[in-house]
Amino acid sequence: MHVDVVNKTAQPATIVSDSLVDGQTLSGPQHWLVATSGSVTSVVFSIDGLPQLTLVRGPYAYDWDAASYTAGTHQLTVQATGLAGDVTTQTLTVTVAAPSAQ
Repeated sequence: MHVDVVNKTAQPATIVSDSLVDGQTLSGPQHWLVATSGSVTSVVFSIDGLPQLTLVRGPYAYDWDAASYTAGTHQLTVQATGLAGDVTTQTLTVTVAAPSAQ
């Protein structure tokens, strides 16, 4: 009997794209979608340092209602954790638009 053993090294978790853009002005509902690569075990979405959602499998997306936040700048952070415990973080600064006068 012949047995081949292949030792695959877990690839580090990386964030390769994000549906929101640094410096963007937002209002209303936002679909925050993040693409990752590597061996990802979890993704955490946070707003202003407060975790909002943790996902352990893709698609990695969070539906955020910007209208429920005060007008002004906010920090959006997504953190991807890899199989080996490595952590990759991406932070965006966005502006929530003031509600329009009706």
